[in-house]
Amino acid sequence: MTFDFDDNKEDYNFHPVQVTLNSGLELTLKGFHLTFTYGGLIEGNPLQGSVIEFIKEEIRVPKNWGERKLFSIPAKEDGLNTLLPLFSCYAYLTSDIPAGDSFADGSELVVHWFEKSIQDRPITLVIEEAVKDLNWKNEADDFLY
Repeated sequence: MTFDFDDNKEDYNFHPVQVTLNSGLELTLKGFHLTFTYGGLIEGNPLQGSVIEFIKEEIRVPKNWGERKLFSIPAKEDGLNTLLPLFSCYAYLTSDIPAGDSFADGSELVVHWFEKSIQDRPITLVIEEAVKDLNWKNEADDFLY
């Protein structure tokens, strides 16, 4: 099926997902990626320091999003014998407001965080809870169209 966006606007009823930071800044979700934190780990003790370091090194922007700045929110650790949360989440967020350069067209950032569970929560809420305290002006990159 193809869409002609000029003539058939009712066929393509796009409502972007908006996320609001505690600062009041509204962001638009451009992409969301979810993976298992220990996915791909073939051997080793998941509590071993080298495994944790391996996982931290594997945190990177999904390839289909291109070269983007990544900000990773560390997992809350309850002690040395704590597993990392089950899910590793990525959100590609943008704003029409530049983070620093007043001549830019907007700003963007890929945010990574760990989630224990996403059960019975809408994705918007999962994302908003994770990024609500983000200092967008310090972390986001400005862009030009």
